[in-house]
Amino acid sequence: MGLYVEVMCDERKEWPPGGAKGTLLHRCHSHNNDNPQGPSVASAREAAKLAGWLIKGRRSVCPGCRQILPGEHP
Repeated sequence: MGLYVEVMCDERKEWPPGGAKGTLLHRCHSHNNDNPQGPSVASAREAAKLAGWLIKGRRSVCPGCRQILPGEHP
């Protein structure tokens, strides 16, 4: 049995009101089951950085949650 590490988003933002008309998908990548993975923590973190994730210390934020959309405050 092989093990792997998956990076999860710590923000997990929803769409702002009126921001995703006609879609049921969450904007957070962690809800889409397409998170960066690897055989070790370091390789999973590197894959996340290459995919546009913000990795700072023990905190990770996916590209969908990094965006400040109309109607949101930074």
